Amino acid sequence: MIKDHNMKKDYIALGRELKAKGEFEKAIREFDKAIEYHQEIYTAYFEKGRCLTKLERDDEALKCFETAIRIDKRRNQAYYGAGIVYFRKECFEAARGYFEQSTRCYKESVTAWYWLGQTLMELHQEERALKAFQNALSSAVKYHPEMVEKINEKITAASEHKSALEKRIEELEAENKELREKLSEQSKIIVNGDVVETGANLIKG
Repeated sequence: MIKDHNMKKDYIALGRELKAKGEFEKAIREFDKAIEYHQEIYTAYFEKGRCLTKLERDDEALKCFETAIRIDKRRNQAYYGAGIVYFRKECFEAARGYFEQSTRCYKESVTAWYWLGQTLMELHQEERALKAFQNALSSAVKYHPEMVEKINEKITAASEHKSALEKRIEELEAENKELREKLSEQSKIIVNGDVVETGANLIKG
């Protein structure tokens, strides 16, 4: 058992260095050492979850993110991490919930807004996706200018998709109206020179 509080911080720092180098297995071992010092340490569980995500060990990653959330429900990172895993699993409703919670915890999170937009596009909720991308852009201008171009491309794509969908809906409504009018005309018959409605209004003699 580690007794020096500073050693816990050293393990996390070393784990992050190894993660940045792509040495995820070694990084996980360092985060495990930090956890051994104090089981309820948010950063260690979150960072371990990120490494497990990189290794595509999704179920293990989710357990880490869920543990981090139990430790501190006010922080946004673990919600975001879980959202990424669920998005990759194509569980888009679950991903949406986690990304939304991440943005509630930290309204300026560029990545959470961005991936919420991506998720909403998968759920065919283009109008909401557009708003999410716009929120991502607002934060990116202030904190991550390198992401502005990429987000603008998503906004353009979402806008075009929304416009195309609205146009198609108008076309379908027009086609449906035309069909109803044709069916209405076809449902009339002539009886003794009088026009009589058939179908639900036809009285059988």
